[in-house]
Amino acid sequence: MDFSSEVERILRVIDGAILVISAVEGVQAHTEALWSALRVARIPVIVFVNKVDRVGADIELVLEEIRRELDFSPICLQECFDEGEPGVKIDSCWSERKMKESIIETVAAANESLLERYLDGEAIPFTELEKQMKELVHSRETIPLLFGSAKFGLGIKYLLDAIVEYLPTPGGNPGNPLCALVYGIEHDRIMGKVSLVRVLEGQITNRDVIKNASRNIEEKVTQVRKILQGKLEDIGTVDAGNIAGLCGISSARIGDVLGFEIAGITPVIRIQQPLLIVQVKAQNEKEYPTLAAALQELAEEDPALEFEWFREEAELQMKLMGWIQMEVLERILLDRFSIAARFENPTVIYKETPSKSAEGFVRYWMPKPCWAILKFRIEPGERGSGIQYSSLLGVNDVMQKYQNEVERSIEGSLKQGSRDGK
Repeated sequence: MDFSSEVERILRVIDGAILVISAVEGVQAHTEALWSALRVARIPVIVFVNKVDRVGADIELVLEEIRRELDFSPICLQECFDEGEPGVKIDSCWSERKMKESIIETVAAANESLLERYLDGEAIPFTELEKQMKELVHSRETIPLLFGSAKFGLGIKYLLDAIVEYLPTPGGNPGNPLCALVYGIEHDRIMGKVSLVRVLEGQITNRDVIKNASRNIEEKVTQVRKILQGKLEDIGTVDAGNIAGLCGISSARIGDVLGFEIAGITPVIRIQQPLLIVQVKAQNEKEYPTLAAALQELAEEDPALEFEWFREEAELQMKLMGWIQMEVLERILLDRFSIAARFENPTVIYKETPSKSAEGFVRYWMPKPCWAILKFRIEPGERGSGIQYSSLLGVNDVMQKYQNEVERSIEGSLKQGSRDGK
């Protein structure tokens, strides 16, 4: 769950996904969140049931949970024997040599012509059924399911073959005007900022001057890089359908569109909201301003990092998903900014909503005693409507600038609920 924000970005640029489910733990809470996001994004999926060799693996229970919790019935392209034991065996039941009857029925039922031939008793060639299977996966009408143990490489070859066979190939035309989406930001000690992009249309070449459509800025690409054998290497050009790292475009932020905006770009899909709020401090108090600037820079690059700087209290706070994310940020601050920072013990973000109407009072008594008393009527709103505020006072009762200050302070005071419900 700590990496939910990274998954949210990746959902905008991928052609297909592998949803990994443990054969022991089964469908977990976060599995449901991921599946829901994949469904909203309309991304074709292959399910991989991992750890079939571990003690406690139960294939039938996992399949039952998938049908019940995720609300779909996958097509098992393999059969698993002796799960939960080191000698577990996996056999294919979908190939030219062996075609399981239930799979043939499922695939043929989605095509009127194939179904008619099947009901007439005709032996339909595997190639025709496989073509129909691919169309069903692309349209998300069918979810193939495979078994394996990633730790020992068991079933991985079949999984890779299924990725090639069933998931869509990258689209886009290199000859079209450029459209690329920034989905990540990295930093190189020599080249500086590296913007990770998926090129949807067109191409990008070293020394190209490209427009950031989201910020209406033009910048020159100094280098096009790609990860090859674990290292970033200069490849000179990246075409539509591929991903790469661009050096030189310092204004880019995650979610920016480079070139021309086109229809069909996957919108941001939120998987989880931050659960924790934590205060960040520099080990060396003299580095407080430097730490604040570094956190501000990280938050500008990644909108999912909710950073707040309370200058009067000299507090730096971030909303995060979990402990692992804190460790990652600590490392980034040290490696990139040379700042030794520590994250204090986090507290849970409490959110509350009124259950019934009530009235409240607030007293402003400085600089004069009993300078003003304001009365608020608080009422429940529609779920998801957020905070709505309106004033019934005239400017003769309370000056407009003070009314504006009251409205401004309400949102800030409601950002964190109380543990005791007051």
